[in-house]
Amino acid sequence: MTEKVNPSPFRPAEAFKTAGAVYYNSGEDNYVVRQSDTTTIATQDDGIDETTFTAFDIVTSPSSLEITIEPGEAFIFGSWLAKDTDTTITLSASSTETIFVGWDKDASNEVIIGPDDGRFATTSGNTDQKIPLWNVTTDGSGVTSTTNRREYGTFETSGGFIGEDTLEPDERLLIGSDEYMVVGGSYTLNGDATIDGDLITVSNSPSHDTLSNIDPTDHLEVVSSYQITLSSGSTPAFDADLTNAFDEETSAFDVTVAPTTGIDDTYAFNFDVGRKWNNGSWDVPTTINWDTDPGQDLDVTVRIHRRT
Repeated sequence: MTEKVNPSPFRPAEAFKTAGAVYYNSGEDNYVVRQSDTTTIATQDDGIDETTFTAFDIVTSPSSLEITIEPGEAFIFGSWLAKDTDTTITLSASSTETIFVGWDKDASNEVIIGPDDGRFATTSGNTDQKIPLWNVTTDGSGVTSTTNRREYGTFETSGGFIGEDTLEPDERLLIGSDEYMVVGGSYTLNGDATIDGDLITVSNSPSHDTLSNIDPTDHLEVVSSYQITLSSGSTPAFDADLTNAFDEETSAFDVTVAPTTGIDDTYAFNFDVGRKWNNGSWDVPTTINWDTDPGQDLDVTVRIHRRT
């Protein structure tokens, strides 16, 4: 079995899964389950391989209009759904499309993943329930950017970002054993701190061209990504704005480029200054230098991370 929906039409409702759907979905809106919080419904279902779940992560290429949505699970309109195999979708050229996940109300165990292009029933009184996963923008030959639209249930791992340089006496910092918190720079602790989970500190440098020996992709949620080209023979290899990078004006975020040919370590850019609010979203000035020029242009992925 590669996909399941419970409850769904034309199949017996399984008590454990139905009770689990009520439990996990009680008081919550529709949401995707994080990879780190796989439900007991999935782990106890012999027909689902929950080790493949990545919360419906996306794989794209700047040279292809074909994308892959990886496995995951979600709760939508009161039902639990899971799919443990990849879904391949071919997008239109020079477009921006939203990729959804939902389930077919007229079939059993039918998970639907893709754009709202007819695969979901949408007529009045006859709709398939769905939630957004990604916005994907293409040019004539491939994917140029993605924006994370996934929403997660509040019962899952929580985290936080310390936005000031002092934790005052009447404030508390509490990190549970299964939680994490990311802070930037150094902070004075005057209040109470209980740390059973992971506390990660990243550089608070305002520069957007700073190497870091910490890979924030291990800790921070990816909200969007860009396909860019690093130019051989150029110094810097890339110097331009990432437009529409992040649309939460009061939330902190960072940018990373993973190690690749010509770049020895992860680039981690901290944007406490330098970013530009532009009609509802941030434009991010981004400069990347070669450590060793590889002698050829390289396509790389730049990721925008919400500090959580």
